[in-house]
Parts: sequence; C-alpha cells; structure tokens
Amino acid sequence: MRLLARSRGLSLLEVAVAVSVMSVAFMSLFASLTSSSAVSAASSEDVLALQCAQNQLETMKTTAFASVFSTYYAPAGKSFAVSGLGPHASGKITFLSEQSYGTISGKAVDLDFDGSAAGATPNASYAYFPVQVTITWRSRSNRPATSPPRTLTLTSAIFDTPAHP
Repeated sequence: MRLLARSRGLSLLEVAVAVSVMSVAFMSLFASLTSSSAVSAASSEDVLALQCAQNQLETMKTTAFASVFSTYYAPAGKSFAVSGLGPHASGKITFLSEQSYGTISGKAVDLDFDGSAAGATPNASYAYFPVQVTITWRSRSNRPATSPPRTLTLTSAIFDTPAHP
C-alpha cells in the first residue's frame, strides 16, 4: 500500500529540483539572448562608423587634388562631425608624414620627391596624400560609462587622378 501511495505524485523535493533546473536553463537562455543583442548593437555601430569614415574619404577624393591639403590639413588633425553614433561621436582626418607613413606601410616612401623619405611633417608638395580617418564614439550597448571610447581608423591615400578625354 505504501508503494502505491508514493507512485501517485511528486514529492516537494522533486518539484524543487525540477524548478531549479528549469530556472538555470532559462537564465542561461536569457543571458545568451542579452549577449547576442549587445554584440549585434556593437556590430551595427562598427558598420556605421566605417560608413562615416568611407564617406569622409569619398568627400575628400571629390575635392580638387590641388585643394585637398589646404582644405583638410590641420597639424593636430582636422575634426569633422559624425552623425548616428551618439552626441559624443567625433571624426578626425590626419595627414601622414613620410615618417609616419613609412612606419605604417613598413617601407620608406619619398612622397615629395626631395630625395629623402624622412619628412616628419606632411606638406602640400606630396605626390599623393596618405591619410587616416578616425571615428571615435561611446558605445550605446550595455557597457559601463567608464569604458574607454570605441575607435575605428581607416587608412587610405588621396591621388591626383588625371582627367579622362
């Protein structure tokens, strides 16, 4: 008779164990979904920052080559507005000198054909302008306010393209 009574239902201990196992499973699922959402938001921000940098480069490339240096050069880098990445997002254009470009590219390049690739300051006489466009922003994802800002840097070059007949 005791055996029959025990088989009719679950004990309180069995129910508690089952609820605990289900709770752990649901918490793991929720943590996974939250993490996935944060990664997706960060990825969207990266894409937007890359688009902003590419747009700035394209704007520079549509400027007459003779005016590029005077329009976009500033000794500490020329700032520009960045939209879509929050109120503290900023952009900066940096012209690379022969020295800094040599460090990045791994080989010395005489950009102004003066016989030396050791120029420490960019100048308007370069045959082409190596530039870096940097976007800096604070992530809107679930990161603490004390986290460092995120940065994306795109390195390219502006060339004087001859007119097509």
